[in-house]
Amino acid sequence: MARVEVKGMTDEIRVEGRIDEALDQEEERIFYATPRQLMWWQFRKHKAALIAVAVLGLMYFLALFADLFAPYGVMDRFGGSDNAPPTKIHFRDEEGVWQGPFIYKLKRTVDPETIAVVFVEDTSVIYPIRLFIERAGEEIAC
Repeated sequence: MARVEVKGMTDEIRVEGRIDEALDQEEERIFYATPRQLMWWQFRKHKAALIAVAVLGLMYFLALFADLFAPYGVMDRFGGSDNAPPTKIHFRDEEGVWQGPFIYKLKRTVDPETIAVVFVEDTSVIYPIRLFIERAGEEIAC
């Protein structure tokens, strides 16, 4: 037991050796840790940062192997679709029936008032979205 005196008051403090040694080992571990280890220990506690690293890793993976995931080649062009806006991905058709992921055909029209080219969705034609499909006339080299 240790005795502590504060302004005339005395208190006895019981100090157990095992707890004190464990604290000393933890302090020594932190004291001798490299800056990289300290940073990693703090980073592991931050859940949002770990999720962001996982998402970033997935994006890099997809960028490296984009040729496997893209349904069209880099040099494929589609006439009449120049300056077309990105198409919306739909899951239900006009009647509300589940179709899976698909897009509607875009019709190119000219607005008579502004004489601007406008693309309008043609809901009578549906194009399903498929991944991991074989491209026509092309082999994937490994």
